[in-house]
Amino acid sequence: MKHIALKGVTIRDSPCWTVTFSECEDIKVHGLTVRTDLNIPNDDGLHVCSCKGVIVSDCNIESGDDCIALTAITNWQKPCEDVVITNCVLKTCSKAIAVGYIYSHIRNVLIDNVIVKESNRGLCFMSNPECGLIENVRVKNMIIDTRIAAGNWWGNGEPIYILGIQHDFHIPAEQKPLRDTKVNFRNIHFRGITCTSENAIAIAGTGSNMEGITFRDIDVALKPSENIELKGRTMDTAPARAVYEIPENCAVYCSKAPDVVFEDMHLGELTMVSEL
Repeated sequence: MKHIALKGVTIRDSPCWTVTFSECEDIKVHGLTVRTDLNIPNDDGLHVCSCKGVIVSDCNIESGDDCIALTAITNWQKPCEDVVITNCVLKTCSKAIAVGYIYSHIRNVLIDNVIVKESNRGLCFMSNPECGLIENVRVKNMIIDTRIAAGNWWGNGEPIYILGIQHDFHIPAEQKPLRDTKVNFRNIHFRGITCTSENAIAIAGTGSNMEGITFRDIDVALKPSENIELKGRTMDTAPARAVYEIPENCAVYCSKAPDVVFEDMHLGELTMVSEL
């Protein structure tokens, strides 16, 4: 389908994905309000799969699962591209904005002027090292507030999260796209973001699969957590099986991501940890 406009709509109490677009072109979502039960998993607010030319603006979304997700899970061969997300307020027990998953190819994304409040994870980027790719993304002017939710939700209080390790264990080999990707994250830039969180910004790579990733003018303040002991001070890598322990008072944790650049970081007395 092409040339779709969804404007000024309110949707309540969806039991599963609330609004979904799959392999569509020229989409405008403006003034969407979603109020789903924060205790129900898989009730994504807006899920965009393998679409081209998407503008999401002035939306207010509360959902148990992803508020806004950009993936290619309905067709691994087709990219999700040319997407703008702006002027939104998001709240979730899971990921507020999810970009990529497993073999998804996501490219040309702008995220600007977004508030994330009381969410289990703020921004999430996931790409499988074998043939996933996320490229040409700019994120700026955000306020992210995370808290750790009890239960089996995505995340563990990370305000910004990049996962570039194997996480495709339930996908049959014949469904893998025939795509050769030398890096899995390319030209992704974060700027002007304030994080108040119960866990660190967390990044996990494989080899040198991240290229042109920058963080500039980022504030991170850690706050006490009632639920940190449920998973421990770790990065939630689901559906992968790796375990990454995050040190106390760590605001930014990187594993095997030596090419990520950090400039003008405002961490107070907190630390940055990079493990090769």
